[in-house]
Amino acid sequence: MEHTATLSLTHQLKLAIQGEPYAQHIVGESYLRGREADISLPKALYWLERSVTNPNSCKIVKKRSLYFIATIYEEQSNPLAIKYYMRSARMGHASSMLKMGHFRRFGGEFSNDLGKAVFWYERAFKKRQSKALYWLGLIYSDRNFKGYDLKKAWRFFREAADSGCKFSWLKLGFLAESEDNIPTTETQIARCYHKSVELGYIEAIGYLGWYYMSIRDYQKAFHWLSVGTEKGDEWSQCGLANMYRHGYWVEKSFPKAIEYYREIALKGNAFAQDDISQIYLALEDYQNAYRWCSRAARQGEKEAQYNLGILYMSGKSVVSNPKESARWFEEAGKQEHGKAQFNTGLAYLLGTGVEPCIETAKHWFYKAHSNGVAIPFSVLNELDVETPNQLLNTDNLLAKQRPSNDETIH
Repeated sequence: MEHTATLSLTHQLKLAIQGEPYAQHIVGESYLRGREADISLPKALYWLERSVTNPNSCKIVKKRSLYFIATIYEEQSNPLAIKYYMRSARMGHASSMLKMGHFRRFGGEFSNDLGKAVFWYERAFKKRQSKALYWLGLIYSDRNFKGYDLKKAWRFFREAADSGCKFSWLKLGFLAESEDNIPTTETQIARCYHKSVELGYIEAIGYLGWYYMSIRDYQKAFHWLSVGTEKGDEWSQCGLANMYRHGYWVEKSFPKAIEYYREIALKGNAFAQDDISQIYLALEDYQNAYRWCSRAARQGEKEAQYNLGILYMSGKSVVSNPKESARWFEEAGKQEHGKAQFNTGLAYLLGTGVEPCIETAKHWFYKAHSNGVAIPFSVLNELDVETPNQLLNTDNLLAKQRPSNDETIH
């Protein structure tokens, strides 16, 4: 087989025509990759299929040909790709196992199944496919996974990082920073981000800068965020804008913050759109606040959704619209924004912008209470309950009277 691989494409083609399976595979791969021939996917498929169906083809050749056929079909968005990846994976092809893990994790033709994704990733790792470690770490750190286990996630990320995975170093830093039950020091967290940066992951520069900002090492934060901004990293630029917005280590400057935010906000960065809208709200420039707030809200930023609800309620910069106000409060409330949940409950209690519904109002008030928002006694009285905890245990209660128009708005 090794001797056959060293022959020119012309000789390989002769052998392939004569029925030599490995030569058929080599010819197919040559047309796929453009080696000694122009790229031709139809010709690549033809010879790779012949290699697979050749009765003299060995397991190693067959599984590799199946994998290449699958890559062609995947590029063409052909559902047959999964079929060929599956056949190759079952024959022990590590990259195909990794692909099957992706299909099971992200869905597509298959239903999303993290358990089966773990099955394929673990098999891929046993075949020395080190990339599988990173994906295993992602799944075990996913709270939606039934087998959620941060210790396992940490171990997989650590092994992947030790094999040179820049993404894993970033995840280690993020987990260490955000999870209380992972014992690490500030130096160790910074080291994880630094390692990711050293391995060439530009996006990690922003995380490093934001981390230094969080521990109030503003000089280092400014340095790294400036470096990341120069390299075009949006998260770094957001961080730099944030330093000017709040005056961390630099002189506070809304105009400078807006300058940094606007550049990436115009590219569609929802975080920047949200922050720039908050600056304009502080400046009482409601027209520009609405402009950026509405963009961020449509992209799912809950604070922007809440503020958009306030703008529609107050009629500042836009015509007062109770229906739109209630809509955006509810959208933010679905993302556990406590004040938005309170205002949604109030909308259903008052029938402002929505059909009045006592039970729905109680639902939202309870959620607001669960997120730390105080429920006024006047509201509890209207719902015939004494404490917020009773909101879930009382049914079919009618409000005794509508609250006054000056009811508290959060």
